[in-house]
Amino acid sequence: MTTPTHHESIEERVRTIMENRRESLLEAFQALPVQLVTKCQFFEMARNAAHTEVYQTTCDSQVYNPPPVIKLFTPDAQATWLLSEIDLDCPHIAFGLCDLGLGFPELGYVDLMELSHVRGRFGLPVERDLHFSPTQTLLEYANAARAARQILS
Repeated sequence: MTTPTHHESIEERVRTIMENRRESLLEAFQALPVQLVTKCQFFEMARNAAHTEVYQTTCDSQVYNPPPVIKLFTPDAQATWLLSEIDLDCPHIAFGLCDLGLGFPELGYVDLMELSHVRGRFGLPVERDLHFSPTQTLLEYANAARAARQILS
C-alpha cells in the first residue's frame, strides 16, 4: 500500500470542501445573473478558492496561482476583469485582476451582483468574453498589467 502524495492530499481536501459546500454554491449560482458566468465557470472558480483555502492552511511558502477562469469587460468603456476565484463564504464575490480603465489595474474583489448593474457610457452591460482562453496565471497577468497600466489579454 502506498502513502498518498502531498498533491493527492491537497486534492482530497479540495474535494471535501467542494462536497460540503455543493448545495450552498448551487443556490448562490442560481441567484447570479446568467450572462456573467456559466455554471461550469462558477464551480471552477469555487474549486480554485478551495485550493487557495487548502494552500493557506497546509503549504507554508506556496501560493495557489491559477489562471483566470473568465474575462468580463464593458464594451463601451475600458473596464476589464479577469476572475479566478469566488469567496466560498460569500459566492457572489469574486477575486481577480480588476482594471477600471484608469491606468491602475489591481488584484482585488468584485461583487458579481453589482457588476450585473454596471453600464458603460452608452448603456451597455458588462459582458463575458466568450473567446477568452487564458495563457498565463493570474499573477502573471497582474504583473504585465501593472507594467502596461492596463490588462493585456
